[in-house]
Amino acid sequence: MKWIIWVLFLLSGMIASGYAAEQSTMRNLGVGFQATYPNVGMSVRYNFHPIVGVQGVVGAFGDVYTAGARVNLIRHRQNHQAMFYGSFGTFQYKREIDPYMNYYRSSTNAAGLGFGVEWFIRKIPELGLGLEVGFFRKEDRYSNHSISISTSMTVGAAVHYYFE
Repeated sequence: MKWIIWVLFLLSGMIASGYAAEQSTMRNLGVGFQATYPNVGMSVRYNFHPIVGVQGVVGAFGDVYTAGARVNLIRHRQNHQAMFYGSFGTFQYKREIDPYMNYYRSSTNAAGLGFGVEWFIRKIPELGLGLEVGFFRKEDRYSNHSISISTSMTVGAAVHYYFE
């Protein structure tokens, strides 16, 4: 049953992304903030082809560090772009557990697939506001050498400013 859901999800994403893009609003380089697990942090997107783009994400939030990358299949429209994406990333953090400077360390590696839409505001056409939904599989590694693997759903948002 899970395979049927994944296949339908992938096919709907490919159809929505399209293989032939409308070139009318293609935006090549964008910078902003991405918040879709496992990619959370400052983001740079580059669309090097009308239907294919790449994205790098790096974040540092106190003792939490993130890094990730994505490949986006894009379909451009006049005021929005739909995208099907594949992503991977890592989260690492350490937490002090006692006053003797002992730390608890954890790292999480994750990979996922999803679908999103980015809308462009008419008065500020360079600004893109996006919503995304997807699935990811993660592997948690702890300082006591234990490992936990799980699959979950993710919902996220993004804000990017595109340069013409």
